[in-house]
Amino acid sequence: MVSRACKVMGLSRDTLYGYDAVVHQTGVEALGDSNRHQPNPKNLSDSAIEKAVIAYALEQPAYG
Repeated sequence: MVSRACKVMGLSRDTLYGYDAVVHQTGVEALGDSNRHQPNPKNLSDSAIEKAVIAYALEQPAYG
């Protein structure tokens, strides 16, 4: 049953049991967004460029 659930969800059993341990230790809230990465403002594009790229990507999805 666990193997099938892992296969359907695309998780390894090790990952599932790791999540299970975290839930039992600290609760479900600990599984929330754990990304602590802060974006580097030097690497960000201008918002106008970003909007233009997104609009183009939505208009032409086949271009990737």
